[in-house]
Amino acid sequence: MKSDNKKQKVVSISAPANMMDFLDLWNLLVQWKTAFISVAITTFLVIVLNFHFNSPTLIYKASAIVIPSNISDSNLKLYTLESHSVFVAFDKALRSRDIRISYFNNNNLIEQFEIYNDFDKEYVFEERFNKMLSVSKHDDYRIVSFEGTDARLAAKWVNGFIEMANEDAVRVLFLPTRITLNYEIKKYKEEINNLKFNLKAMQSDSLFFEGLTVAGIKKNYWTREELELELKNLMFGLEKTETTKPSFSNISAMQFSQKAVAPSKPINRSDVKSIILSAVLSGLVLGILAVFFTDSIARARKRRDSSSHLSV
Repeated sequence: MKSDNKKQKVVSISAPANMMDFLDLWNLLVQWKTAFISVAITTFLVIVLNFHFNSPTLIYKASAIVIPSNISDSNLKLYTLESHSVFVAFDKALRSRDIRISYFNNNNLIEQFEIYNDFDKEYVFEERFNKMLSVSKHDDYRIVSFEGTDARLAAKWVNGFIEMANEDAVRVLFLPTRITLNYEIKKYKEEINNLKFNLKAMQSDSLFFEGLTVAGIKKNYWTREELELELKNLMFGLEKTETTKPSFSNISAMQFSQKAVAPSKPINRSDVKSIILSAVLSGLVLGILAVFFTDSIARARKRRDSSSHLSV
């Protein structure tokens, strides 16, 4: 029973003691309100103004999503190409340093950057463009992004670079086919010109032409009618080859799932609410510390004056 009474006594005393601590703090704040308010407001203003004038440069990130080209494209079917293999070539072009340099130079992007120091062109390309342009690889799509200070230019450069990489991939994939078709057309034209020349040189009353090779066929004797028929066939073959030649400008190694648009918000903007909250809390804490410091100085001075008075 005694120990219980003792514990109860301790509890009943400690509660008012805590209350007195808060009352003492309140009294101190009221007594030294000038110091508290001055330090709290000064701290708040310093933090807010520092954030306002020294905030980092805003960076905007524009992204586009690209997926493989539709395999139903007649041009892809014509050359038995699969959209996956074409997309692999496109992905390689996206990561090509040469393609990035070409896009940077062809569009004179160095004029678009605000340069405050004497940086050379290679440095600007590497630090301000190449490092800011990224390609994120996923199973069946790619995300191409650019981070820059201008939201509109970031989106424009992402879309433009993707289109250039697509053109390069198509050129590399279909270059052998293009060479073959051009060679066939050239051969047709040479055969036609030679045959026209031989027919013109042939005497009007001649019935035969000896030892002539036409369209890969060599005969000892050709009649005028046979040569004219072969000429007609060659011209038809040339016309067919030229008209059925696919338009490579319509072939795409990819398609946009989502084009890049100018972002409305930067990726590095600090939360204004959190800055203001931290400024308020810092002001309150430093204001209270200033009150304690001021009060301790006042008490020390008072004790010194009291001891001096007693000694007298």
